[in-house]
Amino acid sequence: MPSLKVLVKQYNITPNPTGPKKIVTGEFRSSYAFVHEARALNEGDEPKYSIQMLFEKSDEKSIKSLVQILANAAAAKWGDVNKWPRMKYNPMTLDTEMVEEGDSLDTLEPHLKGKISLNARNKNKPGIVGSDAKPLFDQDDFYSGCMARASLGCFAYENSGNKGVSLSLNNLMKTKDNDRLDGATKAEADFAQFATAETETETDTEGSTEGF
Repeated sequence: MPSLKVLVKQYNITPNPTGPKKIVTGEFRSSYAFVHEARALNEGDEPKYSIQMLFEKSDEKSIKSLVQILANAAAAKWGDVNKWPRMKYNPMTLDTEMVEEGDSLDTLEPHLKGKISLNARNKNKPGIVGSDAKPLFDQDDFYSGCMARASLGCFAYENSGNKGVSLSLNNLMKTKDNDRLDGATKAEADFAQFATAETETETDTEGSTEGF
C-alpha cells in the first residue's frame, strides 16, 4: 500500500500542522459495517465500532481531502514530511493490493474493483442518519453495501513502537440503498412469493346492537 509520504506527493498535498483534522467525506460504499454493536478486531482487543469505506479511485476530490487531513495529523505530530517515521500501517489500500499474492485483479470481488479502501473505528457508537439528516433507528436501514458519508477525525499515534495515522469514526449518513454485501435479506423479501391476500376482515362488534 502507498505510504502517506507517497500519497502526499501524488496528490500534491501541503501538510499543515494547524490545519483541519476532521472531515465529512464524499460518498462511499460501506463494507464491514460494524456500526450497531462494538466488535474486537483481535482477541483481547477493546471492542470498537468500525466501518470499511470503499471510494472510487476516480473520486480524486474525496481522496485528496482525506489525504490532506491525514497529512495534517502527521505534521502536527512529527513536523516536516521528511521527518515522518516509517509507519507500520498506511491508511489507504488500493484494489491492486487486495488480491492474494500471485492472483490477478480478475479474481477480486466486483465491489472492490476500482476502489480505494479506508477503515475508521471508535469505541463510541456513531450517530446514524438518513439522507434527510434524521436519525435512523432500525438497524436494518444501515448495512454493509449501502452508500454513505462519514464524519471522521484523524490522529497520529506512537504505541509500543508502532507509529502511524488513524481515522476515528464519528457519525454516518446513509445516502441511498445498494446491494447488500453481508448476504442478509429481509423476511418480507424471502417470503414474498408465498404471501396470500387477506380475504377476511375483522369487524369490531363490541357494543353494537345491530340486528337486535
